[in-house]
Amino acid sequence: HYVLDYENTFREAVIEESFCRSEPAAELRGLAKMGSPTAFCRLLRKRLEGRVLVRVECPGVERSVMFAFAAPRGAAADLLLIAELMGKHSNRILVEAATGLVVDSLQHVSPPMSRVRTVLPGLPYTPPPASGRVALESLDAAEFAAFWRETGGNPEALFRRVLGLGPGLLALALGYARAAPGFADDPGAAVHAALRECAARVDSGAIQPVFYPDRGV
Repeated sequence: HYVLDYENTFREAVIEESFCRSEPAAELRGLAKMGSPTAFCRLLRKRLEGRVLVRVECPGVERSVMFAFAAPRGAAADLLLIAELMGKHSNRILVEAATGLVVDSLQHVSPPMSRVRTVLPGLPYTPPPASGRVALESLDAAEFAAFWRETGGNPEALFRRVLGLGPGLLALALGYARAAPGFADDPGAAVHAALRECAARVDSGAIQPVFYPDRGV
């Protein structure tokens, strides 16, 4: 949890991150009370307190979110807080916007720890490598059905092949697809159609959150 103080927006707020391997996430919410802050949290307080959140970006469906902060009164963003949401490899990195250099990070990644990239203060920030998976939105019905047949509809196998598909979305689409007339003949195509329908409902605002008290969700 990292405390941020936004001028004319929020007096106190917190970025709450989940390190769940299947569905990592970041959420900005009001702050009630926190325990003892980590060294990285204290750095964020020092560098971000009083600054304004001017931009939030999420590149495609890759699992990272960038929060851009600027000094008050219309200055350009000079600090970037990047939340990389990748299960056990998740990290939080503060970067100088002008130079692209890492100020500090929650997890330091040295060369012996990773051959892919280094994350250390004073070094240029490099994004995590692309996952190599195919974006869900780029798949047509035939292509998704082929993935379904190749994986046997196994969720974990599908998640390793398709970017942007998670347990919650797949369960929702599968529930719709099972009621479709053609599900028995071509379940992959039926699930793809249901995914498209879910996307259309979200875009139109037709899907509303539902609270299940017995499940706590």
